[in-house]
Amino acid sequence: MKKLLVLLWVLLVPIAYLVGNTYAWFNDTVTATAVISSGDIDIEQSEVFDQNQVIAPVIPDTNIDVSTWENYVQKTVTVKNEGSLPAYVRTFVAVPTGRGNALDSTEGANWIHLDINTDWHWDTDVIRNVDINGTVADPADSSKTISYSGTYDIYVATCTSPLAFGSSVSPLKGFWVDSTVSNDDHGGYYYVSGGEKISCGKTDDVKILVATQATQYNIFNGEYGEESKRLTAIDALNKVFGTPAIANNPWKNTGTVSPNP
Repeated sequence: MKKLLVLLWVLLVPIAYLVGNTYAWFNDTVTATAVISSGDIDIEQSEVFDQNQVIAPVIPDTNIDVSTWENYVQKTVTVKNEGSLPAYVRTFVAVPTGRGNALDSTEGANWIHLDINTDWHWDTDVIRNVDINGTVADPADSSKTISYSGTYDIYVATCTSPLAFGSSVSPLKGFWVDSTVSNDDHGGYYYVSGGEKISCGKTDDVKILVATQATQYNIFNGEYGEESKRLTAIDALNKVFGTPAIANNPWKNTGTVSPNP
């Protein structure tokens, strides 16, 4: 069986700076070259993985931990608050489009399965079929760039508790390729679900994209009135950056931002 070559890197893309009567000075978006920060919000995102790791479909073994499965791919994404104030954070994980759900570990549920931190809230509504195109610095050689282009499904994870200053948390641990994935006669890949062969596209490499947003917690803990105190982490981040959608995600724009409470 032909093996898949998976290219992984830290993708930290900029979101347009917020202007006008907004929370611009309280927000932070991790980027490839700089961090938009103010009010002591300083969020760092890092990853641990093996670059250009060659992987193959995984045969699940329920008797051992997922991370020890043969061909399991470590992709540990860590978000750390380097500032002096607590913050609400959410992380976006973009996976090449599949018909199923990458959060479902059932064989045949999708061609890629994400190994996630279940303490975070993962939106059940996946943002599907998002065209994403761009470049990112090559982590192996900062003088070079890697291009990415394709259709992705975006999974959104929110840390429901404020991330204290100096603290870090990992929303994503890694992933594995479904045991039913194989290559066809035309260089493409497919997985089998319910007896049906479902295409995974025609590429030998897979790019999984990651980005993180954050907003200062203090403005939502009652200091700005009772209305702000009732907002959850999800509500607060949506109020600042807008609700995640095809046209509003880290690889598109920030969408409409509501005024101060």
